Amino acid sequence: MVLHSVSRLLSYGVLILTLSLLATLSELASQAFRRDPGHPQWHHGAFQDIRDSVRSDVRRMLHTHAEVPLEVNVVLVGFNGDGGYRYSLDAHKLEEFMRTSFSTHKPTCLETGEPLDIEHHVVFNSFPVGQPELIELEKALKEAMVPARTTREMSCISEFGREVPLFEVEAIVVEPIFRKLYSYVFDMDGIGYSAAENDRSVPNAIFVVNFDKVRMDPRNKEVDLDSLMYGRISHLSEEDMKKQEGDYIYRYRYNGGGATEVWLSSDRFVVIDLSAGPYTYGKIETEEGIISPRTLPRSFEIVDLTTRILIPIIVLQNHDRYNILEKGHNYSINIEEIESEVKKMVHEGQEVVIVGGSHALHHHEKLSIAVSKAMRGHSLQETKNDGCFHVHTKIYLDGAILKEA
Repeated sequence: MVLHSVSRLLSYGVLILTLSLLATLSELASQAFRRDPGHPQWHHGAFQDIRDSVRSDVRRMLHTHAEVPLEVNVVLVGFNGDGGYRYSLDAHKLEEFMRTSFSTHKPTCLETGEPLDIEHHVVFNSFPVGQPELIELEKALKEAMVPARTTREMSCISEFGREVPLFEVEAIVVEPIFRKLYSYVFDMDGIGYSAAENDRSVPNAIFVVNFDKVRMDPRNKEVDLDSLMYGRISHLSEEDMKKQEGDYIYRYRYNGGGATEVWLSSDRFVVIDLSAGPYTYGKIETEEGIISPRTLPRSFEIVDLTTRILIPIIVLQNHDRYNILEKGHNYSINIEEIESEVKKMVHEGQEVVIVGGSHALHHHEKLSIAVSKAMRGHSLQETKNDGCFHVHTKIYLDGAILKEA
């Protein structure tokens, strides 16, 4: 009888221990930045394979021309069909694109601007993070958003957009969650270091994030982000896609500094938030491919590495008061300055040829009709400091209509 009781007690003990372990594992599985037992360590080829040679390369570069390896890790957040606009990005294609386009980098002296006798051989790693980490970051940003005032949406050609609420995020507040992601991605949990320890071989990272603004709208109290940690994220309908900007704008300030959507941390990573303002994420009033200071240029899968690059600049004028390609006018186009800037972006050995030309619209009947059809106006009414009511109108060409015409 005693043995039977002892046996039953042992059975209950084993059962309780098993249930306790299952509960613990279940709790761990519901958290972000957790690795399963036996999870293989990520192997970063450039960081782990070449780090032993970096110190000798640095010594050698002080006396001779040296090629020093430089690892750049691009971490994609929200590009698995789970972020803003449900965009998906092939990390391997991006890695190949960067490797083909920016394989080397030659730094210059800060004081003189002269190139140094050193060349970086850039090694790119590109990889995405999972949905739990994305949701955890969105939760942190949503909690850190502070109402500022209102601001105007900016299109790629006009500053006269509608007025929307503005929220600001202190980057120092959300920096710890990005540091946690950094430690998780590079398997550096428990390793203490600071950015000042320049003699340590630690990876550099660029976090490119694509958040769902509707999901993390601080005014929306109905969305339960915790339930989306491992839940299914729904697809967006055409109507949902139109609402992805969320009718608000948020931006960062690092330690009270200037407003931005890109910020450099106190550690070894930089954050590029494609959802933050003031930039627009896509076309508003212009056709796809139009580039301006407030738009993000699209990238192509194939990079043309030809030895000569021809860039035509064609100007269509509806007046003959002056030639816009000549200097000295309010709207003059400086061809030499454009050529100088383009040369900074091409690879070594590539030749840039820019051809400019001006044509009068009244010499091209069909083109004049097409321009007339594509002309649009954008108006804004507002009250200035003088108390008077002002109307501003910005004329622009609708690229889609112009192309069809």
